[in-house]
Amino acid sequence: MARLTVDTQELNNICKLLKDSIREFYDKDKNLVCRDSQPLRGMERSCAFRIGHYLCKRVESPEFQFYNVDMEYNRNGHDSKRIDDDKNGVQPDLIVHRRGENEHNLLVVEFKYGAGNDISKSDVYKLEGFTEQSGKYKYKLGIWVGLSNDFDSVDFRYFQNGERCHKFLDCAR
Repeated sequence: MARLTVDTQELNNICKLLKDSIREFYDKDKNLVCRDSQPLRGMERSCAFRIGHYLCKRVESPEFQFYNVDMEYNRNGHDSKRIDDDKNGVQPDLIVHRRGENEHNLLVVEFKYGAGNDISKSDVYKLEGFTEQSGKYKYKLGIWVGLSNDFDSVDFRYFQNGERCHKFLDCAR
């Protein structure tokens, strides 16, 4: 398996930006996941969009100014994104990348609502495939985010080099 040397500080910084965006989402848009202490289901796309909105503002910093934030971006040039020639194609929930190339793909994120919801096989497949450095896409970091009723209950799972990382860097809550 080919390994990509990555700048640990850059990955910590993008991870922090994502977590800060999720925290802002809970501060401003918590009603998309919970009303009257009752969880709402079926709002993953709305949540991903709002988190992406907050992440866009943060990615404008000098360190990441040449990156784009996109939601459900399913193109690879003129073709559909595919992992292992998957016939249906794949579309990640949220990505931080440079459009039109695969050499500077930074972050791929999959969201699922519900603390305690275990990560699905299809999300593992996507995050492993997108972060595989000998594959097409070469994302430096993949994060599965299990949304919950509050930020402190959000679950994060990390992927690098085509496999799950059980511990990730210094990316503190």
